[in-house]
Amino acid sequence: KFIYFYFIKSGNNIFLKKRTKTKFLNGLMEMPSSQYLNHRFSLYKAKKLAPINLNWKKVPGGFNYNISNFNLEIKFLKAEIKTKINISPGKWVNENKLQFLPLSTLTKKALNFLI
Repeated sequence: KFIYFYFIKSGNNIFLKKRTKTKFLNGLMEMPSSQYLNHRFSLYKAKKLAPINLNWKKVPGGFNYNISNFNLEIKFLKAEIKTKINISPGKWVNENKLQFLPLSTLTKKALNFLI
């Protein structure tokens, strides 16, 4: 499986959203992402699937992560903006407060990769 995560940053703040209406990791905070797909897809398509139209830059590298019965290949797009904007649903979180949030192991690994 393949997925893109969208890392949105404004100064020391990172945009995260809460997982809702899902049986898997409900209530945890995460970065916005594309859907899981069974194949890789183009950077152009990844930008079109982004939650908001920003100046997305591809982050070099990525990593693989095993989830239960499948391997997930993860790539990242990053957008840095000067001032926080209202993106719904979600909220801005200061990097220094991430350890106080309910985050999945995958989200923690992704944030450690990016920060």
